[in-house]
Amino acid sequence: MDMSLKLASSYFDMLKSLSDEAKLHLIKMLTDSILKKEAKNRTGNGKLEDLFGVWADDPETDHMEENIRKERTSNRTRKIVSFDECNGD
Repeated sequence: MDMSLKLASSYFDMLKSLSDEAKLHLIKMLTDSILKKEAKNRTGNGKLEDLFGVWADDPETDHMEENIRKERTSNRTRKIVSFDECNGD
């Protein structure tokens, strides 16, 4: 017998004296934990599948990249002034 099944049997021996209401509550909590785990697994796989093919080349993207490169102004608009040109500020 698997160790987890032995553990479940020993828990059952401890819990069988609980009231029916307490047993139903325990069943509900266990069921909810299983359903929550299944839902998490489904959404985890779904997210990866949703991303499939998202990063496809697109002519419009190439045009955007070209415009970005053309419009860059980094290090071109800055005027570097030497210390000799400063007014002592």
